[in-house]
Amino acid sequence: ARYDAMVFEAVSTINDENGSNLKEILRFIEGQHEVPQNFKKLLSYSLGILVSQDKLKKVRNRYKISVTKAIKPTLTLRPKDSTKPPELPNWYEEQQDFRMFLSECLIILVSQGKLEKVLDRYKISELENKVLEVAPEVVAMKLAESDNKRLIAAEAVEEEERMHKLVEESHTMLQLCLEIHQQCALGQEVVLL
Repeated sequence: ARYDAMVFEAVSTINDENGSNLKEILRFIEGQHEVPQNFKKLLSYSLGILVSQDKLKKVRNRYKISVTKAIKPTLTLRPKDSTKPPELPNWYEEQQDFRMFLSECLIILVSQGKLEKVLDRYKISELENKVLEVAPEVVAMKLAESDNKRLIAAEAVEEEERMHKLVEESHTMLQLCLEIHQQCALGQEVVLL
């Protein structure tokens, strides 16, 4: 959401009928704006989100602006039918439903203590702020734990492969010993080189 405007500006300015690829979009944005070092990764993530929200279409690693339901014809009254009240378009009801849904969500978030209502505005509660401050540390700890588990699993796989090889070698030695024993039992000479 943070870089959406930049992405739309880039895609619409480049205006290639096949769409714009990641490198073209990145080059355009870097030419127009100051961006962080890891911007390519952030841009890739933003493009993925915009595609999942159907705001962009991705075809063969190229991005185009989607034509969505958001573009609706405007309602106009003509003098001859001014006695009839105009019918509201379908999207108007959808918009009203969304406002009710959003209002209910805000009430729930306030009741859970995640938001605080200040006059007609909402802000993140102090408790939620503290949770958000601690979240990166928790994520870093979980990543470290998963890396450790990955290393342990890799060591276990290596140990399993080593044991498997040892079993194969032991089986080969057993076969050799059985053949030598059988030849000796038959009174044949066995020469080891």
